[in-house]
Amino acid sequence: MVDDSTTPRRDEFLTEEIGTQATDDKDNGIRIKLHVKEEDYFHYRSGLTPIKEGPAKRHYVVGKPYVLLLETSRTAKFNRRTGLPEIVETPWEGMLEAELGNAQAWYYPADRKLILWECLLNDRLSKVGMLPHPRFGLTWKAFEDHLTTRFSPKEIYTPGWEPMFKKDVWKQFLRGMGYQQAPDPSAMMKIYTHQV
Repeated sequence: MVDDSTTPRRDEFLTEEIGTQATDDKDNGIRIKLHVKEEDYFHYRSGLTPIKEGPAKRHYVVGKPYVLLLETSRTAKFNRRTGLPEIVETPWEGMLEAELGNAQAWYYPADRKLILWECLLNDRLSKVGMLPHPRFGLTWKAFEDHLTTRFSPKEIYTPGWEPMFKKDVWKQFLRGMGYQQAPDPSAMMKIYTHQV
């Protein structure tokens, strides 16, 4: 039996929050709950870019994109005239968080390099091999903007592949987000210019 009293709840783990811009008047945007933790590292092994050997500190960031949905209930009664059920009341009870995906990144202060490992929406919003859902780019940009504002990296690296998409489609998406081919053929990169 698991003792739930010592297991952190999701809300206790994800202690920060950012949001995207709404795309239209029917959209309230995507929000991302975040957890940021400074940690020790000794060896870096992703291969996307050279990182100084540890021991040193890095920052790990995990995010959970979500949207808010109306929570309602319906009350129905039987209509004797038509013989069909009829909705008589749909009260608003609050908001539900519908989780959409995952995001992860590491920042290496000694190198001023950010590894944006993933910022993905669930399969239902991204068909395998197809172009990403329009909200995908908004979510990526919100996560990246938050990270670059918080950490001020000189360079950002991300994998040049994503199993959810064909390789050329994924690279096209990353180029549209301002990335270029990195020296390592498995990575894409962006030189970040800080605004003054």
